Amino acid sequence: MFPNRHDYGKAAAALLLVFMMMAAAAVSAANGTTDFDRLLDRYEQAAPKARTAAANALFGFLNKAQFTDEPVQLKDNTPADTVAMLTDYWAAEYLFNEQQQPERAAVLATRALPLCRTSRDPEIAADCLSLLSACHFRKGEWKVAANYAQQLYELDKRSGDADRMSSSLNTLAAIYLGAKQPHEAEKYILHALKASQQTDNKERRAVIQGMAAEIYHAMGNEQQALDYASKAYELEQSLGRKSKAAIRLSQMASAHIALGNNAEAKDALAKAIPQLRTDSNRHSLAICLNQMGDLLMKEKNTNEAIKNYREALQLHIAQGDLYNESHARKGLYEALKDSDPQEAMQHIERYNELKDSLYDHETGELLSKYNAQYGNEQLQQDNEEQRRQKRSIAITALAVTAALIIIIGVLWSIFRRRQKGNRRENDRLSQHIDQLRQQHNQLKEKYANILFKNHADSNELTDEDRKLIDRVIKFTHDNMEQGTADIDHLADELCMSSSNLRRRITSITGEKPANYLLKLRLEEARHLMDTRRDLSISDVAMKCGFDDKSNFARTFRRVFGVSPSEYQRGEQKQ
Repeated sequence: MFPNRHDYGKAAAALLLVFMMMAAAAVSAANGTTDFDRLLDRYEQAAPKARTAAANALFGFLNKAQFTDEPVQLKDNTPADTVAMLTDYWAAEYLFNEQQQPERAAVLATRALPLCRTSRDPEIAADCLSLLSACHFRKGEWKVAANYAQQLYELDKRSGDADRMSSSLNTLAAIYLGAKQPHEAEKYILHALKASQQTDNKERRAVIQGMAAEIYHAMGNEQQALDYASKAYELEQSLGRKSKAAIRLSQMASAHIALGNNAEAKDALAKAIPQLRTDSNRHSLAICLNQMGDLLMKEKNTNEAIKNYREALQLHIAQGDLYNESHARKGLYEALKDSDPQEAMQHIERYNELKDSLYDHETGELLSKYNAQYGNEQLQQDNEEQRRQKRSIAITALAVTAALIIIIGVLWSIFRRRQKGNRRENDRLSQHIDQLRQQHNQLKEKYANILFKNHADSNELTDEDRKLIDRVIKFTHDNMEQGTADIDHLADELCMSSSNLRRRITSITGEKPANYLLKLRLEEARHLMDTRRDLSISDVAMKCGFDDKSNFARTFRRVFGVSPSEYQRGEQKQ
């Protein structure tokens, strides 16, 4: 069958559309606009009713790029604040990590932070604070970065999560290092290393070991720097993270250069630079080029050193990285001062301007204040731990004494009754004691694991304590799907003050109330996935009070060590 004229018309229209799309793509490429930029612009310009669809288009791009931990798909009834929070946060993460644009990332993350603070997920607030700290750190704004890092540490400390605490301590160490206080940074990084040993997060451990290498390099302890960088490199290799392994090679090269191992340093950089070019990691590439320039200067290969410094300088200027720009400027001064004194002076003048602006007296005072506060908090924690142990011993002694008095009283009562010949009453009393003992053993077995974590010396549960926990469990089960299973609503239900209820739950369970309620919700999620195969992960998340699948997946993985989808497939069930 031959096409009619209408078919030709449709074909012509289709070709015209293709040419228009090609032309638009060409214009976008010429302007440096990416698919991500266009999707982000479309989202920001969308009308309120169209925002969710525009956000899902952006998340579709991020999901396809495997940038998010789990595929993100927002529902039509997702609250507007949740849509704005998730979109701004993930867009900021992509701008910072993939496009190396800390300025734009900081704008979006600053916009997302208030919404993150008011959400029911404290972890996303911590993630946003971490991102903001990193953005301002990259821009050389130490004071702002330190403020965000301190807020992050406070939030992570309240959570009691060792993995998150190790991350925020690592961030604080990085800021001290950037502010040229490596000896203070060492204290934070040692605490971070200790905390990281309590978790199975090898990725985090590699990052912290890499930071330790940077700190000891700044302190002049090059052998220790090389040891930490080598450990981090081995971990990255075992995890198959080639780009991160290239960064560890850069850290190894720094130590090798300082130790005079020029051949080893050049070999490390020769492996790192091509990988970083492949990954388009311009920030780390520029740092490696600076290092190669330093190495070539040691070898008196000035011309090649200048090439490396110039390329590094352009990259650092494009990224707004003032700290490493100063490194390239100083290198160019050293390389050019004999052959081109005029250009060399321009570089050293700019270097001095950068050096003065990057570290001022006000920033030093701010960091010193945070350092003193951190030290005082550690001392307070140690003193509180000692007081807690003393209280525990005293309570145990009182409990044993009271138990002995009760037992003696019961035995004396039995003896007197037997002397009076009231055998029936004695038998009834013995049966009652046996029943109480059996009930006590059952109660102890039932609640020992979930209620007395880290409280091995606690007294037995009272009837009042048992009733309270029963009501907490029932309330959480009944209200989690509506999203009202929190301490404030529970306190209203029980006609108690929130502070009093928090103390009671912590005293009984040995855990913070928010963590305890979260575990109840996650246990319910795990039960649903075991018994209701007809439910999707999104359905399970909603039934357990999670706003979106991404939030649920991240929390589930943090607690159980596997994602919900992996758990459904039966992988590594706990």
